[in-house]
Amino acid sequence: LLDPRMGFWSRKIPKKLTEREVAMFAIGKGLHERFLPGPGSDSGEKTSVEFGITYSPDEMRDGVPREFKTTRSYYEPKTVKDVSLYIEQLQIYMACEDSLKGGLDVMYLNLKEDGKTTPAMRSINIEYTPEQMAEVKKEIKLTVHMIEAAMATDDPTSLPLCREFKCSRSACKWYENCRPEGRYGTPKFDK
Repeated sequence: LLDPRMGFWSRKIPKKLTEREVAMFAIGKGLHERFLPGPGSDSGEKTSVEFGITYSPDEMRDGVPREFKTTRSYYEPKTVKDVSLYIEQLQIYMACEDSLKGGLDVMYLNLKEDGKTTPAMRSINIEYTPEQMAEVKKEIKLTVHMIEAAMATDDPTSLPLCREFKCSRSACKWYENCRPEGRYGTPKFDK
């Protein structure tokens, strides 16, 4: 849902993880196993009847979804924008769980403190108003509808382009299939 075009192509032409992706996920999986309670690194796959999607929050605490993320960033977040990608994912879980609250735990592997890098954990709790959550739910339903329509017509061009950092020859394994308009064939994205 966060990058609908990538979602379209990953369903149309499933591809195996690259060696780099396997290594990145293995590190995150190991840290999930170490820091999250219980036998697994997430609360298990669930299905939202309301949205017709499957989802898997990392943890549920008293009905509140929490996400655990790792980052190699040197700097801790100063604004919501600094963790907005994580919050976008979390708000989908909040909507699926019909929860106005959510939590985010971020393990900074290389946080700079006093000129040295050190691992550090930062936790953020968020809360939405019912009106804000209604907007989130509306957006989820619209995105699901758009993806379903694209799948039915085998035409993803009505879907929004993925975020720039995910859209290039080196960043996306479906770049050649997608040929994103306005980006494909340009030096910035063809590298």
